[in-house]
Amino acid sequence: MEDGELKRGMGALPVLFLVVIYGLALLPGLPSVTGYSSGAADQACPNLQPWHGGTRPSTLPAPYVINLSKTTYAPRDQITVTIQACTGYSFKGFLIQPRLVQFYEQDVKVGVFGNYLNSQFKYACPDTRLGTRGQALTHVEASDKTVMRFVWQAPQVPQGHVVFRATILQQFNTYWMAVSSPVVYDQISMLTVIVLQTLTIPPDMRCNVTRGCHHDCRGPYCSFIIGWVDKGDSIDFEIQTVVKERGDKWIAIGFSYDRNMGSDSVTECVTTSGYVSVFQSYNKDTRINSRLRNPKLGISNEGGSIVEGIFTCYFTRQKVVTADSSVFDLNKDWHLLFAHGTAMAGMKLPHIYNPAPYSSVARVDFQRYLLWVTTTTTTTTTTTPIPTTTTTTVATPTTTTTTTTTTTTTTARHSTSTIFLPTTRVTDAVTSQPPITITTDQLTDAPTSPTVTEGQSGDLTNDLACGLTKGCYQQCTGDICHFIVSWKDMGDVIDFELKSRVAATSDRWIAVGFSNDGNMGTDSVVECLMDGGILEVQHSYNHDDKTNHVLSEPGVGLSNIGGRLENGLFTCRFTRDKVVPGHSNIFDLNKDFHIIFAEGRVENGEKIRHSLLTLPSVSGEKVDLQQQILITSEASYFLVKVHGCLMIFAWIFCASIGIVTVRFYKKIWPDRTICRERIWYQVHRFCMILVVLCVLVAVVIIFVDIKGFSKIDGKTFHKAHPVLGILVTLFTIANPIVAVCRPLPGTVKRKIFNWIHWGLGSSAHILAIINIFAGVELSKSGAPSYMKYALLGYVTYLILIYLLLELHQCIANKSENKRNQTYLYEMHRKPYNNNNRTTNVAMDLEPPYSKMKKAIMGSHILITFAVTLVFVIIIIIS
Repeated sequence: MEDGELKRGMGALPVLFLVVIYGLALLPGLPSVTGYSSGAADQACPNLQPWHGGTRPSTLPAPYVINLSKTTYAPRDQITVTIQACTGYSFKGFLIQPRLVQFYEQDVKVGVFGNYLNSQFKYACPDTRLGTRGQALTHVEASDKTVMRFVWQAPQVPQGHVVFRATILQQFNTYWMAVSSPVVYDQISMLTVIVLQTLTIPPDMRCNVTRGCHHDCRGPYCSFIIGWVDKGDSIDFEIQTVVKERGDKWIAIGFSYDRNMGSDSVTECVTTSGYVSVFQSYNKDTRINSRLRNPKLGISNEGGSIVEGIFTCYFTRQKVVTADSSVFDLNKDWHLLFAHGTAMAGMKLPHIYNPAPYSSVARVDFQRYLLWVTTTTTTTTTTTPIPTTTTTTVATPTTTTTTTTTTTTTTARHSTSTIFLPTTRVTDAVTSQPPITITTDQLTDAPTSPTVTEGQSGDLTNDLACGLTKGCYQQCTGDICHFIVSWKDMGDVIDFELKSRVAATSDRWIAVGFSNDGNMGTDSVVECLMDGGILEVQHSYNHDDKTNHVLSEPGVGLSNIGGRLENGLFTCRFTRDKVVPGHSNIFDLNKDFHIIFAEGRVENGEKIRHSLLTLPSVSGEKVDLQQQILITSEASYFLVKVHGCLMIFAWIFCASIGIVTVRFYKKIWPDRTICRERIWYQVHRFCMILVVLCVLVAVVIIFVDIKGFSKIDGKTFHKAHPVLGILVTLFTIANPIVAVCRPLPGTVKRKIFNWIHWGLGSSAHILAIINIFAGVELSKSGAPSYMKYALLGYVTYLILIYLLLELHQCIANKSENKRNQTYLYEMHRKPYNNNNRTTNVAMDLEPPYSKMKKAIMGSHILITFAVTLVFVIIIIIS
């Protein structure tokens, strides 16, 4: 066939089609970056973080200052605010907000800016809760600026001291966050705070006598007291706390599965111009609190007041509220949380994180407080300051208590020593200081988990505290994450929190491992098991053979355990000692390790090994757990990818061409040779040598990476991958050895050889393709899910090529007539002797329709090469 004919028969159209399809498939994965030249977007408002394609704020000193015309304010005062660039600098954009000093890291704005027509700035970040505008400003165009001035008007009712916070943009990827002004002091608050700072609440002597109590009393001084009395189907609550500033306030109690904020039922008391209202709300796992659609569910007899700096709130709460699962059943035991903060227009502003909200160390049984009293009978008379606006009568067979006067006489069985519920601070994502521990009591009973409804799914969103106040290793797509492992260094211990979206079942496990090399084996592991609603956190160890065993002392070095599985979101929290002496399998966390995250099912109290489709995620670098960093990179299994690429090249490209050539092209190019051998023979031999070399190298690579024979759990199809790989390797090695020992043509043994040679080659090719299907489904390959469908398409194409060539050969054979009557073509490889041209002339002629057959071969080479190239690229970039 001439070169021009070959080029015309190459079938470039299918190749172009594959390239176009592949290009289109990659387009969605290209990164996109959006700038905001006309002002900051709303998503930048909460933390003043620009959305500039993953860029980070500059850590150098900011070349900008925020100046003020005055540093104190009274109601409705106006202050000029100026953003000034240092000499030689300019800025293109900005976002500025006036924030209360105690909430300077949160989106709590106060006062309003003025604006006018055709100004160089505009309003941003409207407050959707209060319906107000003008509490933030941003640029309207991206020209260089050196100074910007604004007028800010103070609120009508003083809210506290104010600081102006801004993000200032020099270039798209160069900006400074948290540029702050001097503090603007509230003149009225400065006068009242001095007096209110000295206020405290005296201890309530009824605690653990006629009522249960939770408080933070230290001797005769208390900043809050929560009291309750069991009334059968309901519970009477009274909350008292000290408020040290003027204005509307809120106090709240929460009922939690653990001692951490998140997934908690909350009852809140909010003042509006001195009037106290009580509402039901719920803390989501994202630490966002929202009121229920019916916020009065189960609430009655509500009231309260703020008198001389003491905020008192009382209400009756039904124990069981069936209308909403967010209102927890008080017949069960819960950790009791307490928080307080500032209110505005009847809405709660976020609580102050320093101090953080209080939490009871142990879970509270709201029905059992009287059981703590001894049998000794004592008569006690105390004086307890209770506001006259509150009237409560508690009746028991031996107790009479009246609170309508300031003198209370109590006759009851009283303990010889006062019993208080110990408290600790709740750890929150944005706590600026470590939690303060008031007592050293530790939780010993495991928290329960709510029932998970089948089919529900919880969203796990990006944690904005990651990389700022705590370290994180996470796997996220956009704002939705599959898992987040976070940690915070607390000196000799580290607080960990694991979150993962899992199947909607109550029996699951999640685990974090610490590895020296990023591969499973010789790893220290802490695992969380949720079995039948009971959470267990324990140490285990991954051995060299990839097996995992729980340690003989599984709880050593672990404390502050808590977590839940709700709506498909598994949360587990624990504190881990950095060093556990005498336990070499519990690694020293002062060192750096790769972090491994894994998950799986629990059956009959035992872990079921993770699925092959969800193999453990491994951090791409070693992590310093003393640093507050964000890790998103994952370990890429380079040798596994090389193994897969070699196998794809060997069996999809080389073997496909070599087998097609020897099966259908022995009669083509009868008078042409390469190195004195027929073309079909040289092509077949060259392709098969490449197959043998690639397979041997790929097998050695995978044995080096796995460090032995791979043990795979999961479906039988997946388990068979290493076994099939060994069989394919044996067949691949055996076939060339058999070929070297082939008998002479025309003998009986030659027919036996032909069958053996064909059987080994065909079996190796078929098993190899099947094994590639299994390989691309294994997590370490990184292949996308559509890869198996692409492979299925290739197999379909290969079958069609075989059918097409078989049909072509059948038609050609019928047209040959007397040719091919005596000549054996199976392994004929020597060219004809030109001296016998007269007797072998029929054998020198190509079969009919040979040009079409050459065109099919050319197209097959190009298509197979394109498919192989696409598959290899997918494996590399995945």
